[in-house]
Amino acid sequence: MVRAIPPAVPVFRVPHLRSGWGDLPNHVDNIESYVRRISDLLGKAKRARVNRDWHQREALGLREQLQRYVGFFDLSDVAVPESDELDALQAWIAAHKEEERQRREEAARLSEEERRREQAEQIQLFRAGDPRANYIPGVSPMLRVVGEEVQTSLGARFPVSHARLGLALVRRVRESGQVLQGNAG
Repeated sequence: MVRAIPPAVPVFRVPHLRSGWGDLPNHVDNIESYVRRISDLLGKAKRARVNRDWHQREALGLREQLQRYVGFFDLSDVAVPESDELDALQAWIAAHKEEERQRREEAARLSEEERRREQAEQIQLFRAGDPRANYIPGVSPMLRVVGEEVQTSLGARFPVSHARLGLALVRRVRESGQVLQGNAG
Protein backbone atom coordinates (compact mmCIF):
# COMPACT_ATOMS: atom_id res chain seq x y z
CA MET A 1 0.00 0.00 0.00
CA VAL A 2 1.34 3.41 -0.94
CA ARG A 3 0.60 6.19 1.52
CA ALA A 4 0.52 9.87 0.70
CA ILE A 5 1.97 10.78 4.10
CA PRO A 6 5.02 8.80 5.26
CA PRO A 7 4.61 7.16 8.69
CA ALA A 8 7.37 9.29 10.26
CA VAL A 9 5.49 12.54 9.54
CA PRO A 10 3.29 13.60 12.48
CA VAL A 11 -0.42 13.96 11.68
CA PHE A 12 -2.85 15.83 13.91
CA ARG A 13 -6.61 15.78 13.51
CA VAL A 14 -7.62 19.28 14.56
CA PRO A 15 -10.53 21.59 13.64
CA HIS A 16 -8.43 24.71 12.95
CA LEU A 17 -5.35 24.65 10.79
CA ARG A 18 -4.95 28.45 10.71
CA SER A 19 -6.78 31.55 11.87
CA GLY A 20 -6.09 33.27 8.56
CA TRP A 21 -3.72 33.28 5.61
CA GLY A 22 -0.13 32.86 6.82
CA ASP A 23 -1.18 32.61 10.48
CA LEU A 24 -0.18 29.86 12.84
CA PRO A 25 -2.73 27.27 13.93
CA ASN A 26 -5.20 28.34 16.61
CA HIS A 27 -3.68 26.20 19.35
CA VAL A 28 -6.23 27.11 22.04
CA ASP A 29 -9.18 25.89 19.94
CA ASN A 30 -7.29 22.78 18.85
CA ILE A 31 -6.33 21.84 22.40
CA GLU A 32 -9.90 22.46 23.57
CA SER A 33 -11.10 20.22 20.76
CA TYR A 34 -8.78 17.41 21.88
CA VAL A 35 -9.89 17.78 25.52
CA ARG A 36 -13.58 17.82 24.51
CA ARG A 37 -13.23 14.72 22.28
CA ILE A 38 -11.31 12.84 25.01
CA SER A 39 -13.97 13.79 27.57
CA ASP A 40 -16.78 12.74 25.22
CA LEU A 41 -15.16 9.35 24.59
CA LEU A 42 -14.63 8.74 28.30
CA GLY A 43 -18.29 9.64 28.94
CA LYS A 44 -19.39 7.22 26.22
CA ALA A 45 -17.13 4.55 27.69
CA LYS A 46 -18.82 4.90 31.08
CA ARG A 47 -22.27 4.47 29.53
CA ALA A 48 -21.29 1.79 27.00
CA ARG A 49 -22.36 -1.79 27.41
CA VAL A 50 -20.50 -3.19 24.44
CA ASN A 51 -17.87 -0.77 23.13
CA ARG A 52 -16.39 0.45 26.42
CA ASP A 53 -12.88 -0.82 25.56
CA TRP A 54 -12.98 0.77 22.11
CA HIS A 55 -14.03 4.19 23.48
CA GLN A 56 -11.33 4.05 26.16
CA ARG A 57 -8.64 3.15 23.65
CA GLU A 58 -9.77 5.93 21.31
CA ALA A 59 -9.60 8.42 24.20
CA LEU A 60 -6.13 7.16 25.08
CA GLY A 61 -5.05 7.55 21.45
CA LEU A 62 -6.36 11.11 21.36
CA ARG A 63 -4.52 11.95 24.58
CA GLU A 64 -1.29 10.60 23.08
CA GLN A 65 -1.95 12.63 19.91
CA LEU A 66 -2.53 15.74 22.06
CA GLN A 67 0.78 15.11 23.85
CA ARG A 68 2.55 14.88 20.46
CA TYR A 69 0.75 18.07 19.31
CA VAL A 70 1.91 19.98 22.39
CA GLY A 71 5.46 18.70 21.93
CA PHE A 72 5.55 19.36 18.18
CA PHE A 73 4.48 23.00 18.53
CA ASP A 74 6.56 23.44 21.72
CA LEU A 75 3.58 24.54 23.79
CA SER A 76 5.35 24.08 27.10
CA ASP A 77 2.80 26.24 28.95
CA VAL A 78 -0.03 23.81 28.07
CA ALA A 79 -0.78 21.01 30.51
CA VAL A 80 -2.23 17.86 29.04
CA PRO A 81 -5.28 16.92 31.12
CA GLU A 82 -4.79 14.05 33.54
CA SER A 83 -7.13 11.08 33.72
CA ASP A 84 -6.79 8.29 36.24
CA GLU A 85 -8.92 6.13 33.95
CA LEU A 86 -6.59 6.65 30.98
CA ASP A 87 -3.50 6.24 33.16
CA ALA A 88 -4.88 2.92 34.42
CA LEU A 89 -5.72 1.80 30.88
CA GLN A 90 -2.25 2.76 29.65
CA ALA A 91 -0.65 0.81 32.52
CA TRP A 92 -2.89 -2.20 31.81
CA ILE A 93 -1.99 -2.14 28.10
CA ALA A 94 1.72 -1.95 28.90
CA ALA A 95 1.44 -4.83 31.38
CA HIS A 96 -0.46 -7.01 28.94
CA LYS A 97 1.54 -6.14 25.81
CA GLU A 98 3.85 -9.15 26.29
CA GLU A 99 0.88 -11.41 26.90
CA GLU A 100 -0.76 -10.18 23.68
CA ARG A 101 2.48 -10.70 21.72
CA GLN A 102 2.68 -14.28 23.01
CA ARG A 103 -0.95 -14.86 22.07
CA ARG A 104 -0.31 -13.60 18.52
CA GLU A 105 2.81 -15.77 18.21
CA GLU A 106 0.89 -18.83 19.40
CA ALA A 107 -1.90 -18.13 16.89
CA ALA A 108 0.69 -17.77 14.11
CA ARG A 109 2.38 -21.01 15.18
CA LEU A 110 -0.94 -22.89 15.18
CA SER A 111 -1.81 -21.43 11.79
CA GLU A 112 1.55 -22.53 10.39
CA GLU A 113 1.07 -26.03 11.82
CA GLU A 114 -2.36 -26.23 10.17
CA ARG A 115 -0.93 -25.01 6.84
CA ARG A 116 1.85 -27.62 6.98
CA ARG A 117 -0.62 -30.38 7.92
CA GLU A 118 -2.88 -29.46 4.98
CA GLN A 119 0.17 -29.28 2.72
CA ALA A 120 1.29 -32.78 3.83
CA GLU A 121 -2.20 -34.12 3.14
CA GLN A 122 -2.16 -32.55 -0.32
CA ILE A 123 1.26 -34.09 -1.02
CA GLN A 124 -0.03 -37.53 -0.03
CA LEU A 125 -3.11 -37.11 -2.23
CA PHE A 126 -0.93 -35.91 -5.13
CA ARG A 127 1.39 -38.91 -4.81
CA ALA A 128 -1.63 -41.24 -4.62
CA GLY A 129 -2.84 -39.83 -7.96
CA ASP A 130 -5.90 -37.98 -6.66
CA PRO A 131 -7.05 -35.75 -9.55
CA ARG A 132 -8.22 -33.01 -7.11
CA ALA A 133 -4.64 -32.62 -5.78
CA ASN A 134 -3.21 -30.80 -8.76
CA TYR A 135 -1.79 -27.63 -7.23
CA ILE A 136 0.24 -27.50 -4.00
CA PRO A 137 1.63 -24.04 -3.25
CA GLY A 138 4.76 -23.57 -1.18
CA VAL A 139 6.49 -26.88 -1.95
CA SER A 140 9.16 -27.81 -4.45
CA PRO A 141 7.53 -29.04 -7.67
CA MET A 142 6.72 -32.73 -7.78
CA LEU A 143 5.95 -34.87 -10.82
CA ARG A 144 3.61 -37.79 -11.37
CA VAL A 145 2.65 -39.79 -14.42
CA VAL A 146 -1.03 -40.43 -14.95
CA GLY A 147 -1.69 -42.47 -18.08
CA GLU A 148 0.23 -40.79 -20.90
CA GLU A 149 0.45 -37.43 -19.13
CA VAL A 150 3.02 -35.93 -16.76
CA GLN A 151 1.43 -33.73 -14.09
CA THR A 152 3.25 -31.35 -11.77
CA SER A 153 2.25 -30.29 -8.27
CA LEU A 154 2.08 -26.75 -9.63
CA GLY A 155 -0.73 -27.66 -12.02
CA ALA A 156 1.22 -28.05 -15.29
CA ARG A 157 0.41 -31.00 -17.58
CA PHE A 158 2.19 -32.29 -20.67
CA PRO A 159 2.49 -35.55 -22.65
CA VAL A 160 4.99 -38.19 -21.45
CA SER A 161 6.57 -38.13 -24.92
CA HIS A 162 7.49 -34.46 -24.43
CA ALA A 163 8.98 -35.29 -21.04
CA ARG A 164 11.16 -38.01 -22.60
CA LEU A 165 12.41 -35.62 -25.30
CA GLY A 166 13.16 -32.92 -22.71
CA LEU A 167 14.95 -35.36 -20.40
CA ALA A 168 17.09 -36.65 -23.30
CA LEU A 169 18.05 -33.06 -24.17
CA VAL A 170 18.98 -32.28 -20.56
CA ARG A 171 21.15 -35.43 -20.37
CA ARG A 172 23.00 -34.56 -23.61
CA VAL A 173 23.70 -31.01 -22.45
CA ARG A 174 24.94 -32.19 -19.04
CA GLU A 175 27.21 -34.84 -20.59
CA SER A 176 28.67 -32.30 -23.01
CA GLY A 177 29.51 -29.90 -20.17
CA GLN A 178 28.26 -26.98 -22.25
CA VAL A 179 25.65 -24.40 -21.43
CA LEU A 180 22.34 -24.72 -23.29
CA GLN A 181 21.82 -21.71 -25.54
CA GLY A 182 18.23 -20.78 -26.35
CA ASN A 183 17.09 -19.50 -29.72
CA ALA A 184 18.39 -16.00 -30.35
CA GLY A 185 15.27 -14.42 -31.78
